[in-house]
Amino acid sequence: MDPKFRFDLNEIIARGERIVVDVGCGSRKKAGTIGIDKIDLEGVDIVSDLEEGLSFFPDGSVDEIHCRSVLEHVENMEGLLTEMLRVLKAEGRAHIFVPHFSNPHFYSDYTHRRFFGLYTFYYFVEPAKQLKRKVPNYYSSVRLRILKQRLVFRSTFKLFNPFKKACGRLINLHPRVQEWYEENLCHFLPCRGIEVVFTRDVQQRQAFCLQAVAESGQAPPQQDFCGARSAMDSPGGTPERIACDRFG
Repeated sequence: MDPKFRFDLNEIIARGERIVVDVGCGSRKKAGTIGIDKIDLEGVDIVSDLEEGLSFFPDGSVDEIHCRSVLEHVENMEGLLTEMLRVLKAEGRAHIFVPHFSNPHFYSDYTHRRFFGLYTFYYFVEPAKQLKRKVPNYYSSVRLRILKQRLVFRSTFKLFNPFKKACGRLINLHPRVQEWYEENLCHFLPCRGIEVVFTRDVQQRQAFCLQAVAESGQAPPQQDFCGARSAMDSPGGTPERIACDRFG
């Protein structure tokens, strides 16, 4: 699918303007952002299939990404995460919201393709920076650094909302409380979703790429970011299957 633009993206980049992107914005684009969606709706600035990545953005060109209730619909989530990290500036931030697996409404939507829990994004984080319970990275080349993670509590029954929000404030006091809640209480007190803020973990990404290059015996070209413009095009679309060819 060839992207369709409602403005001159190259001109905005050339002027050095701050670029804030709403990935999968639908008809409710966040104010002041560049909206991207597969469907040509009102407010969408770039019509493009997210399964094909964000190739229209140069490496390190985006200041901030917003992506709300989108990743659960994407087939190649790892590839899209790779693209987000590629286009983010070194100090850039990605703000993500996904439904928690204990949310009963999650199962009603037939377009949802995966579950999300407290540890999901930590599978792309180095063990030293993870929560108390460690999870493997499954040899993925995606490396991110989580700056903030919050469990969101809300009810469709307004009378129950104050109670759930009060519980949420207690549960979000500390990561260990969040872990205890998910292990022991989440099916009694369901969580609506997870808000995550992350950025690129450049150091770990470079280390991964240098190791991959050393194992391949190829000399690394000196470019700006490791990896990943071809992630969406690789067989199976998974970043761990591609050669690392950029360094941030």
